[in-house]
Amino acid sequence: MNKAVDLQQIELARLKSLVAKEAQALVDLSDEQDTVSAINGGAIRITFAGRGIEIMSLDLPDRYSVVARIGYLTDTLEELTRIKNYILECAA
Repeated sequence: MNKAVDLQQIELARLKSLVAKEAQALVDLSDEQDTVSAINGGAIRITFAGRGIEIMSLDLPDRYSVVARIGYLTDTLEELTRIKNYILECAA
């Protein structure tokens, strides 16, 4: 195993942890009057009261390359963070 592969695996693990934390933060912010988030089977469902629903997978299956999974997790983390910031702004 070469050094580049090791670093990619470390980055993958780091991103998986950050995505899980951000998803849990959205669940913790749930409020039935505004936004309800729930994690189920590797996906998060975010229901915006009267405004719609968003469902996102929290990872890609192992059949995808490590590079593809890193890219997906990076985008997912950014989207979860954007949604969390939106919820916090609306609550302020």
